[in-house]
Amino acid sequence: MRSICRSISLLIVFFLASCSSEGVGPDGSGLEGSWRLYEWGYSPGAGYTVEAVAAKPLQSLTFTGQGELSKQGDRLSGVFDVPYYRVDSSQTGLRLRLLKNPQDTSGISTDLRLEGNRMRISPPCVEGCH
Repeated sequence: MRSICRSISLLIVFFLASCSSEGVGPDGSGLEGSWRLYEWGYSPGAGYTVEAVAAKPLQSLTFTGQGELSKQGDRLSGVFDVPYYRVDSSQTGLRLRLLKNPQDTSGISTDLRLEGNRMRISPPCVEGCH
């Protein structure tokens, strides 16, 4: 169970810093551009761990204006192995939806917060994560 929580957290819990974020995504969110993973947090079963991510090798997500998503780096495997995204508004803020194809109506949904040149993706997790 501990390794499952850690693996899930490794795959979907990210704090990303902008490498370049010019333009606006297809959803008007300002996501378009490349974002570097610099920190992630997870619960290994007891307590809470926050780890810095080195700049090299690069771990990044790139969002295009056409709703396409690409990743670079092995820490972004799993949930980010999908080629498309959409941003939805909800009563609690923005939701990033990761999609298998552009017509997908469900996908994986995560909380999304944009603050200046930082993006925080917070998926639902059992034991806490960011």
